[in-house]
Amino acid sequence: DLTGQEHRDDIEKVRSIGEGAFKSVHEYQQIGFMENAENMVDSFATLSDYLILLTAGDKEVQKRKIEALCLDNKFDDIEIVRMNGKKEVLINLREMYDEVVHVGNSESSDVQAAAEAEVNCAHIPNEEWIDNNVEFPETVRLRHFKNAQDADKHLQNEYNFL
Repeated sequence: DLTGQEHRDDIEKVRSIGEGAFKSVHEYQQIGFMENAENMVDSFATLSDYLILLTAGDKEVQKRKIEALCLDNKFDDIEIVRMNGKKEVLINLREMYDEVVHVGNSESSDVQAAAEAEVNCAHIPNEEWIDNNVEFPETVRLRHFKNAQDADKHLQNEYNFL
C-alpha cells in the first residue's frame, strides 16, 4: 500500500537519491563519512596488502564523492563500475589474490555481487538501503555488522576480518 506516510517516505528516498547526482564536492565534504567509516578504512589500509575501492554508479558523481572524502590517498586502486558491474571485478580479484573480502552497505549491490562472485563479504548496513536477504553460497563467508564502529572494533581485535 503506497498511500499516506509510506508513500511520502518512498518519494523522499527517491528525491534524496536523485539530488545526490547534483551535489558538489563541497556538499559531499560537509556530509562526510558514515560514522566511524573513516577509522575502518584506515584500519583496512594498515592490515591489507592491497586495498581497492570498488564503487558503482555514475562516474562523475562517484569521482566527486571520492575527491570530497580524499579517498584516493587511502586506497591502492579505485574502480568505478556501472550499476551491477561489481560481480565481474570481484571475480577478477578473486582470481588474482589469495584472499578477497568485499565490504559494503547494500545487500542488493554489495552482498549480492560478492555472493555471485563467491567472494567473502562483510555487510555494514546503511539505513538508506533496504535489505534483500541475499542467499549466500556455503563456500564463502558473510559477516553482518551493526555499523562501521562495530566492524572497526572487530577488525582491531582480530586480523581475520570474518
